[in-house]
Amino acid sequence: MAISILLTTNKTITKHNEHRSFYFEDSGADYWYLWPTMIKEINNKTGELIDLYQDAEFSGSHLTIFKTTVAKHLAVINSKKEKSWEVYIGTQMHPVKQDIYKTLVKKEIAEKLEKLLQMIDLAIKSEEKIICIGD
Repeated sequence: MAISILLTTNKTITKHNEHRSFYFEDSGADYWYLWPTMIKEINNKTGELIDLYQDAEFSGSHLTIFKTTVAKHLAVINSKKEKSWEVYIGTQMHPVKQDIYKTLVKKEIAEKLEKLLQMIDLAIKSEEKIICIGD
């Protein structure tokens, strides 16, 4: 499972393009770090949920809310002193029940959020949409 985040072209979803899209892996620390904070805040403010199992679409005034929220959470990440930290991503049930953690690298998550901000800016300027596609 993954979430593809795409900037539309002429209001249409296009193939993956490194300049207009990226993704969060469900097994990655980045999505699970952002879930209880940024993703839930975006959902509360816009009604759109960036989710592994469904799609979300941001356009118009929701893009500004999206941008402001992402920028706020990027600032929090950039203020952290640690270069990496462990993030809980789930629980293994078999053969032995145990919590699973993955390392989140500050530089990598900051780069993804900076790219997302650039995509949102372009969407606002060109009256396009940001589409989040869950597998």
